Amino acid sequence: MNEEEIRKKWEDTPMLKPRIRKVTVNMSIGKSGEPLEKAGKVLQQLTEQGPVKRRAKQTIREFEIRQGEPIACMVTLRKEKARRFLKKALQAVDNKI
Repeated sequence: MNEEEIRKKWEDTPMLKPRIRKVTVNMSIGKSGEPLEKAGKVLQQLTEQGPVKRRAKQTIREFEIRQGEPIACMVTLRKEKARRFLKKALQAVDNKI
């Protein structure tokens, strides 16, 4: 299907048109401390919103991860913030998903 056919199909049946409800940006570092803080700062600069730290659900000895230890950070963007972020992010990959 080319772009014109897709747009016509969306006009005929508007429920088929994709909608963006939210965008979740996640950075998993795998360890706490300074690397996680740096990742949080980068995520905040990219999304213009404060990240939330995510904790490990279980202990994995091989990776030296303990249950409850913060190992990742994430941000959930909605409405206009999500659209702005996607425009910036998709521009880096030539607007393709």
